[in-house]
Amino acid sequence: VWPDLGFGALILGGADVGLDVTTDTLWAGSRRIDDAHFGLVLGPERVRLDDVTGRYAGGDVAGSFALTRSDGQATLATRVALTGADFETLSWQQDGEPVATGTLDLSVQADAIGRSVSGMVAALSGSGTFALKDGVLRHLDPAAFRAAIAAADAGADLQEQAVAEAFERARAGGPLRFDQISGTLAIANGAVRVGEVEVATDAATVDGSGLLDLAKWTASGTLGLSVAPPDPDLVPDATADVTYAFDGPLSSPSATLDAGPLVSYLTLRATEIERRRLELLEKQLQERRAREEELLRKLEAERRA
Repeated sequence: VWPDLGFGALILGGADVGLDVTTDTLWAGSRRIDDAHFGLVLGPERVRLDDVTGRYAGGDVAGSFALTRSDGQATLATRVALTGADFETLSWQQDGEPVATGTLDLSVQADAIGRSVSGMVAALSGSGTFALKDGVLRHLDPAAFRAAIAAADAGADLQEQAVAEAFERARAGGPLRFDQISGTLAIANGAVRVGEVEVATDAATVDGSGLLDLAKWTASGTLGLSVAPPDPDLVPDATADVTYAFDGPLSSPSATLDAGPLVSYLTLRATEIERRRLELLEKQLQERRAREEELLRKLEAERRA
């Protein structure tokens, strides 16, 4: 993914250059920063961008970048803050649509040492925070739980594959809206770990965590979705929930549904419904027997009279 050749000879000899740069467009790899301004410092063993400001993904970006060289080894120190960015332009796609939208605030500081680009990426360490506000998670409709519960109550197959297929069809019906999802980032050995996050909405509770492996340019993690059942007294202290496991390229990881917890809930629910049905039948049978016995007693009393 990253070049693994050692760093070449220094470009500048004994010269030091300092520039104040303003440009309509600054490219950071394939990422475009508009209305950029920064101080550029070039020396025999260093490259530094100070007080970088600009517009990126509809938001404001600010930060600094410093790279120093010594005996074939490079040291990187960078700080980046992104405020008010449109996450729709950054999210990976599913069926031609971004999987999530919202307004992103992000702050990251990271450092690395290495003798090649790949070595530096693998050694990257640091920390950060993020907050995604006023957004939606597409194709994650909590109404899928109601559909699964209604189908189970009507006698649908409770095998895990059948439940998973039914849930997948229903959950694509609409988005899940949220006010804010926020958390921390821990960077070590070139991997960004997204700490456990949880957000409760009016319709459902979402929790998850993830790992972005920058060295391999892959993403993995889990996303859980749960709802309070429509009749909590039926199976007390239980929730209906599913988990998605993500894994694959950073730009488009695949998702695998684990419907096991939902199947367990539906099975408990079906068992309790059947228990109550049989209990009601038994009660009705006992009441019928009691009425029949009472009628027989009356008939016997009348016969003796």
